[in-house]
Amino acid sequence: MQVFVGEGISINAKPVSKDPRQPFSEEQLQKIFEHPIYRGRKSDSHFNVAGKLFVKDHLFWVPLIALFSGMRAGEILQLTKSDIKTEGGIALFDINKWEG
Repeated sequence: MQVFVGEGISINAKPVSKDPRQPFSEEQLQKIFEHPIYRGRKSDSHFNVAGKLFVKDHLFWVPLIALFSGMRAGEILQLTKSDIKTEGGIALFDINKWEG
């Protein structure tokens, strides 16, 4: 059964399967975001060691974008600055087909 057709895309309905993956618990999220990447690290190359350096690189942003958007890592890693937009006062990610 076809449920969506548009712009050369066709998605067929499939039976819903039980996904074995579970969301992170509150305790797991706390542990992730207490990491030196979010609290301050020793240096660019010592991101597992606590320090006073804050670097907002991919190690910082990818988990945050995933947490708040629900996007998958592969989608996040393909984002460019031009994919971050504002429309009608609402910030959004313009996710489009990668043509690499």
